[in-house]
Amino acid sequence: MWAEDFEEGFAVNPEKVTKHSYVNMYLQHDGYLEGIGVDIAEFIKLKEKDLFTAQDGSRIAALLVHDFHYPSQFLHSTISSGYDLDTEFTYVIWTGKEDFWISCYNNYESKCIFVGTPDSMMKKYK
Repeated sequence: MWAEDFEEGFAVNPEKVTKHSYVNMYLQHDGYLEGIGVDIAEFIKLKEKDLFTAQDGSRIAALLVHDFHYPSQFLHSTISSGYDLDTEFTYVIWTGKEDFWISCYNNYESKCIFVGTPDSMMKKYK
């Protein structure tokens, strides 16, 4: 929904849409597409029936925080919340329409490296 406001669409730099996010979560482990990217896609596919519609971003955020909880998980008010996090990748789960999309932004290279559905993430990186 918010992606439509940007020329880059789902490939937009996540910092431009952080004010619309429900949760900004830092996970201190493998952030690569083959790791957390696939985990996020599998989470969405597993929870899809529980989420009823892709329109309820707050429900998705609550389940994401719950299901990905472990001692090295941190929540922040924004993507750049004053902490000096060495975060190579930022993932966005796009909601608001009838389906889910995921984008992965490489912060070191300042570019989006993946945009697609959970199925396309799993097909490409699992």
